[in-house]
Amino acid sequence: MSLKVCMFVYNEVIHDARVLKEAKTLADAGHHVRVIAILSEDTVAYEERDGFKILRSTLDPIHHRFLRLLSFVATRARKLIGLEDKRPLQDYVSTGLEKPAGTESPQRRLATMSTHQGLSWPGRLV
Repeated sequence: MSLKVCMFVYNEVIHDARVLKEAKTLADAGHHVRVIAILSEDTVAYEERDGFKILRSTLDPIHHRFLRLLSFVATRARKLIGLEDKRPLQDYVSTGLEKPAGTESPQRRLATMSTHQGLSWPGRLV
């Protein structure tokens, strides 16, 4: 009785001797073996080798795409409303003094803006 075996690896499975040997041994025993791996520029999406199949897929799941989009939108929004701190950090870190007036953190600036508009800022200020 042959089994259907599916192996998942978090690499391209080109140089993963452990996975390749195990897949070959299972295929030689008469089992149907598929290895699911990561697609890179140096590899092909589908490959048959030593009696088993290797399927490769890009590593770009939907939640990664959503987080990239969210980060992009947040960065653009911060620049649009002027929350980007333009002074280099060395201007006030190396002196050991307090930050010069007008160089508060973006969170504190947003909290100040929210307070002036009658809104409350949830959470702790930095």
